[in-house]
Amino acid sequence: MLFIGARQATSVFTEEAGKLLQSFESEGKKGTIVREQTPDGATAVYSIQGVTAVRRCKKAA
Repeated sequence: MLFIGARQATSVFTEEAGKLLQSFESEGKKGTIVREQTPDGATAVYSIQGVTAVRRCKKAA
């Protein structure tokens, strides 16, 4: 169980096919974060209530 500010949240991490999956719930809202390492860097996909954002990071040269 996590506390974010004054809010209570739960978070579960799992690994599947080389990806780190995080499922969380806070105040009845559920979301996921999928993190993946690639040879060029890393990618994270954030999803909550039908909204999705993608973050891509490249390795420094």
